[in-house]
Amino acid sequence: RAFLDAGHSLERAVVSVKHNGWRFRAVCPAEGRVTFLTRNDTPYHFPATEPVLVAMAERIRDLHADWPGDVVFDGELTTPDDNPDTLHAEIDAGNDGTGLIYRVFDVIHEGMSLEQRLELLEQVYPYCRLNRLVVRVPHMAIRPATAAKVARIKELAVAAGREKLAEVTDVWL
Repeated sequence: RAFLDAGHSLERAVVSVKHNGWRFRAVCPAEGRVTFLTRNDTPYHFPATEPVLVAMAERIRDLHADWPGDVVFDGELTTPDDNPDTLHAEIDAGNDGTGLIYRVFDVIHEGMSLEQRLELLEQVYPYCRLNRLVVRVPHMAIRPATAAKVARIKELAVAAGREKLAEVTDVWL
């Protein structure tokens, strides 16, 4: 995935690896149950991942007392074998999150730049303690970014079998 800062500027781009999973937002209210939402807002619950996400959300609220409402992480649910068929079978079987991996790549906050959000994730990730259920997706900054550099990274991802060309065109703000 290529992330560009607001305004689609190529002054700085951030690249991360996309895994073969299912995209979910994890909504962490101040009190209550963590809810995972698909792109179509279909709710799911994976209780095994809740303690980690709650710890990260609490740390965000400690750092930002004025945080507006729920802490919402953006990520991708995968299996250790990175196989979407295995993941769908696990979800259909009612897996509670055990043995699955939620790969967090962003925290949603309209008032923060991408750089601030990624820095925040880096700050709070250690508070979730060492685990295998929730991981922070590493990002690589490209400075200065150019269309050619971003295109080359896309080519390398496709050549490595990590992406299909059509999926590499996503731009996240």
